[in-house]
Amino acid sequence: MVRPRAEVNAQPGSRDRARRVLYRLALPIFNGYRLIARPRTRSVACVITHRDEVLLVRHTYRDQEQWTLPGGLRQSKESAEDAAEREMEEELGRRLSGWRAVHSSRSRSRTGLHVTTCMHAELASRRVDPDAGELARAAWFAMNELPNAISADVVKMLRRVRISVDGHQPGC
Repeated sequence: MVRPRAEVNAQPGSRDRARRVLYRLALPIFNGYRLIARPRTRSVACVITHRDEVLLVRHTYRDQEQWTLPGGLRQSKESAEDAAEREMEEELGRRLSGWRAVHSSRSRSRTGLHVTTCMHAELASRRVDPDAGELARAAWFAMNELPNAISADVVKMLRRVRISVDGHQPGC
């Protein structure tokens, strides 16, 4: 089992626990709406690195056994850079700048067309303040020692970031 190099979890208070319940209740409603209306949606997946480490999170309203990237839906007319800044301020308590688009992918499913833009930012320190209402866990992992409980899509995005930063195919 791969262990994170550093965990940065906040202890949830009563308001955070209430928000977690609301997020879990709202997600099926949102997914039901998407099934009926089939809207076009856009999101950002944020790869945040510090040297050879990447920050992975577990959201409170999704599969809490699966590590993923922080991020979320873009608002209408919001650029990917602005969405990344807003989402990271909401989820990690930090206003991060210097975002760079690495890749964009489209997927069509029974819930409609979805476009995800993978954004990357390098931090000078590991300091983040996770929102305990939205994130169950946040941890820094070595890029070449990723946990098993991570989706293939996230691994692909991390490889694209490594290629764009290093200029060669990574070994992970």
